[in-house]
Amino acid sequence: MQVCYVMTDLLCIFLQEFMPLPPDSDSEKGNQEEPRLEFSYVECLMYAFHRLGRQCPDFLSKDAERMKDFRFRSVVNIKIC
Repeated sequence: MQVCYVMTDLLCIFLQEFMPLPPDSDSEKGNQEEPRLEFSYVECLMYAFHRLGRQCPDFLSKDAERMKDFRFRSVVNIKIC
């Protein structure tokens, strides 16, 4: 069971890397390019995250900040698509 939490944590780190946060609205918009979403990678990582999440269902609920960040990144990246 402990291995499940370690692997899910690693998947969460990879998802954060491939699901970037939106650019700051304070910075100049002309110099910044829009974040690029690697949809194929995100899709595969989300599938693996879902499958492992069934083994440890309280992974996200234990850490409220991680859950909030994960939801925010998901919503932002859905809008990018």
